[in-house]
Amino acid sequence: MFIHSGRARGVVFSASLALASAAGLVAASAEGADTGDIFGFSDGSDIGEKGDRSFEFDTVTGFGKRAGTYRSLSATGAVKGTLTDEIAVGFGVGFGRALVKNVPGLDNANGLGVQGLSGEVKYRVLDRAAHGIGLTLIAQPAWSRLDGEAARTNDFALGLKAAFDRELVKDTLFGALNVGYEPAWTWPVGGAAMERGSAFSLSGAISAQLREGFFLGLETRYEYAASGLFFNDGQGHAIFVGPTFYAKVGKDAFIAGAWGRQVAGRASGVAGALDLDNFERNVVRARFAIAF
Repeated sequence: MFIHSGRARGVVFSASLALASAAGLVAASAEGADTGDIFGFSDGSDIGEKGDRSFEFDTVTGFGKRAGTYRSLSATGAVKGTLTDEIAVGFGVGFGRALVKNVPGLDNANGLGVQGLSGEVKYRVLDRAAHGIGLTLIAQPAWSRLDGEAARTNDFALGLKAAFDRELVKDTLFGALNVGYEPAWTWPVGGAAMERGSAFSLSGAISAQLREGFFLGLETRYEYAASGLFFNDGQGHAIFVGPTFYAKVGKDAFIAGAWGRQVAGRASGVAGALDLDNFERNVVRARFAIAF
């Protein structure tokens, strides 16, 4: 969620530049699949057709710290709809489950509960079919009452993202680039002073349609965490790499998933090749959606 070493920056920006170069070399097609959900943790620019409605169940599981046992699950059930050719919205209720045991710096925990509420507004600025490249702006406000260790909190975050995508090979290969910024405000339970944080993210993904309605892909994500709303004090960064898949189920449903493994990173003031203080070693996303 959340740019210290030159090596880390080099990896993610090289991947992004390679994706952008490929997009520029291959002529875009006006046709192709709906790309909104095929890129794993990254978003495509498609928002569906006007009048579309769906229910989506989305889970994100993080596991693995420097030592001990750590597993954190966030599950959200959401209703989504496309209001116009340019605007789509969603509203969800989240549940959280955490298991923490003998992890340095964290209290032991074993909890389950209602995590909070979330919303989503998407505005499509550029239609890929008309312009060769798609661009959708996304706002995702969220209120949480449980953190990743199942501790009581009162947290509000506003995820802001620009999602670009392009058809690289007609009806077969698609690429996406996401840039995100997320300010957050936390009021700790017990009356402690409000805390502010911010996160920056950059991701690049490709996804290939192996047969109609079935995609496999690869995604690289860079995450940077800081205190203060405008990256006042860096806390750490991480790079995740992993596979993605998407499959239509019948006419009106799909399943999708992604796995990201941390391959580089560092926490501020902590020696080591990974940031396992602010992020997990592995993050897995699984989704199911059905239209109604």
